[in-house]
Amino acid sequence: MFRNIRFYRFDGSWPASEEKLSESLEKAGFKPCGPLTERSSGWVAVDKDTSDSLARRVNGADLFRLRSQSRVLPHSVVNEELEARIEAYRERMQEAPSPREKRRLKAEARDELMPKAMRKSDRIWGYVDLAESILCIDAAQDAAAERFVRRLQASVDGLNIRPLQYMQPVEELLSGIFF
Repeated sequence: MFRNIRFYRFDGSWPASEEKLSESLEKAGFKPCGPLTERSSGWVAVDKDTSDSLARRVNGADLFRLRSQSRVLPHSVVNEELEARIEAYRERMQEAPSPREKRRLKAEARDELMPKAMRKSDRIWGYVDLAESILCIDAAQDAAAERFVRRLQASVDGLNIRPLQYMQPVEELLSGIFF
C-alpha cells in the first residue's frame, strides 16, 4: 500500500475519535474540478465499499486519503490554437500583434480550451501514529507531500507539522542495518 513514505512530526490537538477526525476532514472534502478550475484537492473516503467515513482508526493509527484532480492541457495544444489566432489577427489587422496582444490571445485561447481539457486524478495515502505523534505520507514528489500537509493543517485546527529529524543520516542507518 505505501511505497514512498515521508515522515513528519506534528504538535497540537489531534481529534480524539475516528468520527471527530472524519468531521474535521469533511471541511475540506473533495470536489471535482470545475470547467475553469485547473486543480482541485480534498479528502475522500478511505474505503467506499464499507463506509463513507473519511478516516479509519485501527490499532492507534488513523488512515486517510487525499484526492487531487487537475486538468491536462498540453502547451502544444495552446500554442497551436495561439498560432491560428495570431494568423487571424494578422489577416484582420494587416500587422503582427504586439507582445501584449499575444499574451492576451494566449490567455483567451487557454480559457476557451480549459473546459475541454481532460481531468487526471491522483490519490495520496497518509496515516498518523497517535502514540508517537508521527504523520506518514505516501508521496513520491515533494509538491504532493506539501499539498497533503497544507490540506491537513487546513482541516485540523491548531496542527503544526514539520519534517521528522533523524539523529543520524538515513543513509548511515540503512547501511548499518543492511551491510
